[in-house]
Amino acid sequence: MHQIDAAKELRPIAVFARETPFSAAQYRWAMTQVRRAVWEMSSSSDIEQVFKAMMNGLIELGIPFNEIGVNLIDDTSKTPRFVTFNQAFKDKGYKPRPALSSADGEKVVLQLWRAQTVSYRRDLLAQDLYSEWAWMEPVRCIVDVPFEMGTLAVNNLEPDAFSRRHLDILWEMAQLVNGGFRRIEDLAALEKRNQVLEEEIARHRQTGQALRTSEKRLALHQQQLRRLAAQLARSEAQERRRLAEDLHDRISQTLALTQMRLDLLAQAPEMAERAAAIDGISALIAQMDEDIRSMTFELSPPVLYELGLEPALEWLAEKAQDEYGFNVEIEAQGPVQTLDEELRTLIFRALRELLHNVGKHAQAQQVHIALLRDKNEWTVVITDDGQGFRPEEKSTRPNSMGGSGLFHIRERLDFIGGRFTIESEPGRGTRCCLVAPLEASEPMGQVELT
Repeated sequence: MHQIDAAKELRPIAVFARETPFSAAQYRWAMTQVRRAVWEMSSSSDIEQVFKAMMNGLIELGIPFNEIGVNLIDDTSKTPRFVTFNQAFKDKGYKPRPALSSADGEKVVLQLWRAQTVSYRRDLLAQDLYSEWAWMEPVRCIVDVPFEMGTLAVNNLEPDAFSRRHLDILWEMAQLVNGGFRRIEDLAALEKRNQVLEEEIARHRQTGQALRTSEKRLALHQQQLRRLAAQLARSEAQERRRLAEDLHDRISQTLALTQMRLDLLAQAPEMAERAAAIDGISALIAQMDEDIRSMTFELSPPVLYELGLEPALEWLAEKAQDEYGFNVEIEAQGPVQTLDEELRTLIFRALRELLHNVGKHAQAQQVHIALLRDKNEWTVVITDDGQGFRPEEKSTRPNSMGGSGLFHIRERLDFIGGRFTIESEPGRGTRCCLVAPLEASEPMGQVELT
């Protein structure tokens, strides 16, 4: 049973107003109306429906009242905050005042709420304990029922209007109202939690999508690595076979001829014949030396590592001119000497392969090589005035025109994040463009044929 502030009452607790009898069915109906209205609350603005149900219930039970109010109190901060709702019994022709219109009124409500006992002021004119008459006139008696989140206030224009049973019923209604506001808070907290969960789910979905994207990129990267490794193995086998053929066709044959000349020298009876044999042997040794130098440059040109890319490209141009008969011009814009060894080697080998293809297929007279640098990448462009071709009919795959060399160029540029494009038309020459980043990145390069 709740407590009633009897110490501040004007008369003994046993003296209460006479009450109108009501049945148990009327009581159940009245409380059900309030309970249903409270349960349907979704926000504080729905308190009007609760007031309507409470007034209908009080009328049904014969409990006299003039005005009903609810004071919500938040004392979590240093200065308590009040949210007040009130409703008058309009049939009596009395309009409610703005609730808690003064700071004194808030102090009284806060004091009564903190006491957590039902406070019944029977007659403000006879005994005004909280000096309320100044702002409550013409109200004569007031009941404040505290609950967890505030107070339920009911007043009347007549003194001694409420009985002990009336106070019990008001206390029960106050607990129902408290449950309604508590439910609103719980719904708000649940909605906020749902929003947080939805945001977390969205983040997890984004993370999952990013993870799947990363897995796809990793799978692509691994596939490119396997393809590059296989191509490197094929290139190594081809290079070994070419080296073996060069050693057989050039060095071995020259050594065989030198051995024959030495045999003839041993059998020559005259000095003149010996001198001629020695001259022939000397020429063969010189040719063999030139062949060895040429093979060394093709395998790993010392000028590239000792002097840099520009001298190596000049040597490559001279060699191409001697072998294929076209003129080669080289234009460098930017500090080529700052290129790292890996990028220098890649550009050198790519240009060697492209010059070989020009000499083998293009029937060109003029070739131009341009090396251009911007902020983040190097661009190498090689153009020729040859017969050209239709790029859509060719590809940079192994065993197509250009053999595996262009395919290897594409794969290598792919791996370091570069790109390789070919532009050509029949009768209008060919333009090849290699773009390589200054710093290696994840494989993003592609071959474009236009």
